[in-house]
This record gives sequence, C-alpha cells and structure tokens, in this order.
Amino acid sequence: MNLPTENRSTSARWGGAMARRSAPSVGIPEVVDANVIGLCQLRCWFCWGPEHDRGAASIDEWKCLLERLAADGCKRVVYTGGEPLLFPDIGRLLSLGKRLGIENTLSTNGILLRQRAEVLDNVDQVGIPIDGSDQNAAESMRPRITSQGGWIAAIEAMRLVQRRQALALIIRTVVSRTNAPDVLAIPYRLLEHGVKLDGDKVMLKLYMVSRRGPIARRIREHSWNEHLAIAHQEFEALADQIRFDHPQLRVVTQTSETLPGRYFLVDPLGNASDGELGGDTFGNVFTDYDAVMEAYRMRRATMGTAQPDSRR
Repeated sequence: MNLPTENRSTSARWGGAMARRSAPSVGIPEVVDANVIGLCQLRCWFCWGPEHDRGAASIDEWKCLLERLAADGCKRVVYTGGEPLLFPDIGRLLSLGKRLGIENTLSTNGILLRQRAEVLDNVDQVGIPIDGSDQNAAESMRPRITSQGGWIAAIEAMRLVQRRQALALIIRTVVSRTNAPDVLAIPYRLLEHGVKLDGDKVMLKLYMVSRRGPIARRIREHSWNEHLAIAHQEFEALADQIRFDHPQLRVVTQTSETLPGRYFLVDPLGNASDGELGGDTFGNVFTDYDAVMEAYRMRRATMGTAQPDSRR
C-alpha cells in the first residue's frame, strides 16, 4: 500500500472526525481496537479476537478509558470482539465516543445489527465480513455461519448501513487458500443482492490470513502452511483482478508484511497489546494507563513503525 496517499484519501472519504481532530499526543495511538467482549456466535479459525470466555470489563472502566483517550487526542475507536453487539452496553459506549469527538467504527458480523439498528445513530463506519460468495463457501471460513444465518445477515446488514447515506461501509474479506478460488465471485454476489459497490462510502478490504489470533495459533504450522496460508503473490493477484473487474470499487489490501505496528488492541479485561505473534502486552490500560502508553511508545520506537493504520 502507498500509505501516505491512502491516508489522505481516508481522511477525505471516510468521515470528517478524522480530519477535524488534532494529532494525538506523543505515544498515543491514533486508532484503538476495543475488544469489548470475547463472545461471538461464530467460530472463525483465524479470529484475532480474545478467547470467547475472556470475560468483560465494566461499562465504567470503558467510559474512563474513552475519556482519557479523547483527552489525549485519539482519533478513532474500532469496537470489535468477539461480537461487539453482544456487549450489553455497546450503545452507551458509542454514544459517549460520539460526544467526545472520537470517530466510531463498529466491526460486526451483522447477525444482530437489524435488532440493534439504533446503535448506527452514533457510528461513522461499519465493517462487515463476508468470506464466501454463498453460505457453503463462507462456512469453510466461519464455522456456525450456516446455523446462525450469518451469510445472508451480513448482506442484509450491508444494505441496512447503505440506507444511511452518512455511513461508510467497509466490506471485509479474509483470504486464505481455503476460499481463494471463490473470492472473485464475492463482489458479483453482493451486487446481485443489492449491495452498492460504487461511490465514496464503500470499500472492500482484503486481509491476507495470518496466525495472530488465539485459535489460529493452535493450528500446527505444517497444517497452516500446507492447507491455509496463501502466497503473497496469489493474494495480490486476486486483489488486482477484483480492481480490474470492478473499477468503481475501492479495494485495499492488508498483508502479513504490513501488520507490525499497525494495531493497538485492548482486550475485554483491559490488557493492551499490538497483537503480534509472541509479542508482549503493554499492560492493563484500565489500571495503569500511563505505563501502557509508555510501553507502546517504546515499542514503536524500537520497531520504527508508523501509527496504526485507520482503515480497518
């Protein structure tokens, strides 16, 4: 990716809050991924989220964190999990973030979005995953998606988001050797089901599968390399083909090479990390915010990386 160019494009096209806010203080991440809950209806083998039984912090702890982040200049919070709509107080967090001037991104599987549609009043961007052009293809990536009605729910959620013209939609597709033969068909199926793929409020984000999450890390390396991992060249070729087939659709990619330094993750109990395989945690952001940010700053200085990228 050409990060400087795409960052300018992001500010212009993906919400005014990012452009309006001042730069964060030294050592403060521009974007924080808040894993507010570990629970999820699905069992995605590549999931980056915490263990499903991780527990959850109180609404007061999250509110204090949001207030501190906003005061220090954090631009954006990505609410994820698990499935964030299973967190009972997600609506209150989104409302508070909006009042504090933080740009809110909701990363959801879409299964509950119709029932919780009121949360969209305080959201700037919604990320919704779809990894197959039909239910069977998606099941190979996200077990339980069939039993949960998750494939059609994701499409319905995308249409729901696009009916609100102020909201940006990020279509998320994880690409592995398992679903690679089917990926090119996904945009066509979305169009058939009424999802718009043109304009400045929709983007397709392709993720090269990686062993970052606790489930993926339990897969033996031999099995991972032989059956699941996809070559960088094949991954980028798929992205280029989609760009050729759908020139009106903005397509961005995330590869394993672009991951270091990209994320600042807070798990449901407040433990913060960059999510790197084998990486250290920064500490607990609820109990020792200053020490966590100092550890984050030192990690960035050691790695020599830029701020976590905001397009996720």
